[in-house]
Amino acid sequence: MKVYAFMYNDNIYDSSDAVISLHTFPEGAEKAMNEHKEKALMKFKTYQSICNQPADEFFNLHVDVKDEDFGIHESWSIKPFEVYE
Repeated sequence: MKVYAFMYNDNIYDSSDAVISLHTFPEGAEKAMNEHKEKALMKFKTYQSICNQPADEFFNLHVDVKDEDFGIHESWSIKPFEVYE
C-alpha cells in the first residue's frame, strides 16, 4: 500500500524534513500542504507588516521584507512511501 507524506522543514540550513501528515491519496497530501502554506503566508504577512513600518525613536529598526522573501528558508514537499503489512 502506498501512502503520501506531507513533509515540512522550517529551516533548510539547520534541520531536515518532518512528516506533518500521512494520506492515502496524493490529493489529500496536496490539500494539507496548501493549507499549511496558507497559514505560513498569513504569519509572514503579519511579520512583514510589522517589519516594514517606519522606525521610531525608541526602536530604530526597519527591515525591508519583500513578498519574494516568503519561504526562502523553508521547504514543503510530498513524498510517497510504500507501507508493508
